Amino acid sequence: MLWAVAAVAVTVAVVTDVRSRRIPNWLTAGLTLAALVLTAFAGIHSLLVALATMSVTFVLGTLAFACGWLGGGDVKLIAALGAVLGWPDTAALLLYTAIGGGLLALIVAGAAGRLGSTLRATFALALPLLYPGVAATAPTEGVKLPYAVAIAFGTLCVAVSHTYVPMLRLAL
Repeated sequence: MLWAVAAVAVTVAVVTDVRSRRIPNWLTAGLTLAALVLTAFAGIHSLLVALATMSVTFVLGTLAFACGWLGGGDVKLIAALGAVLGWPDTAALLLYTAIGGGLLALIVAGAAGRLGSTLRATFALALPLLYPGVAATAPTEGVKLPYAVAIAFGTLCVAVSHTYVPMLRLAL
């Protein structure tokens, strides 16, 4: 039942994020409430795991928001999914969402005819990691991505890891 609620919420988030670059608060609050109520039926241990996973995910997301990497709605959606998935599936969600975000960025850059400049800017940011002492060059402009699409990709990867492709499960 919880997976179905999460699937509907993520689908609505994708549609609203693609249309308006916003994820409604009522959606993330509703998913959070549903996750906590339904996990409470599984026992206090499940509820505590959901609360802890949601809280840690929210704190990490808030740091990403402060750096300008995620929007507020994205953070709240990922935290709500943390309550749905618990540990260690939330770790897999974060990994697969990051991969989905990278793919989404490449697709959007390619569609806009900016793939080369995007790859050069990414390399310029990564250069100090490869060669300490070299200053990073920040990109001059950014594009807001509908990151709910990447979150949906991550959610789908976690879902299929429980069913059709168990090799996607992380061994934590």
